Amino acid sequence: MENKNNSIYRELLQQQEAFHQKNVKSIRTGIKCVIFVPLFFLALVFLTDSNKVIFLTLWIISMFIISAYLIYIEYMDFQVQELIAKITQNAGTDAKPLIGGKIDEFESSVLELLKQWEESLPPRKRIEELLSARRLSLSGEQKDKLLTQIPEKEEEEKHP
Repeated sequence: MENKNNSIYRELLQQQEAFHQKNVKSIRTGIKCVIFVPLFFLALVFLTDSNKVIFLTLWIISMFIISAYLIYIEYMDFQVQELIAKITQNAGTDAKPLIGGKIDEFESSVLELLKQWEESLPPRKRIEELLSARRLSLSGEQKDKLLTQIPEKEEEEKHP
């Protein structure tokens, strides 16, 4: 009896995983539709001499339909995962996301890169020294042009 329960349990999990993978493909297809449907309607607007309002209306309606489809797929996948967790009495498991499972990792890596970039920047005083040295090495006409764009620090202090 125990062996039969294990095989049923494994079959149930395999079917749930196959259903989840099918939903992942459906979500990807839906996202592609979100990208290509507007391009299709845009091409129709320029290729035909029809009323543009009709194509705009069709585009908006298609976006609502595609969005509803994507929400339905996500909801059904979540419901199946919840049902499997309830049947197997494994309530501690989290539902697997269809897309974007690594968003938190991506966000933390972007923040880390931004911190590294900010630390590599020279301090403000150093930037002003570099600008002053650049101004001194320029010819008179170029220096006047640059001074109109970036005033000297002393001139800023004289004219607050």
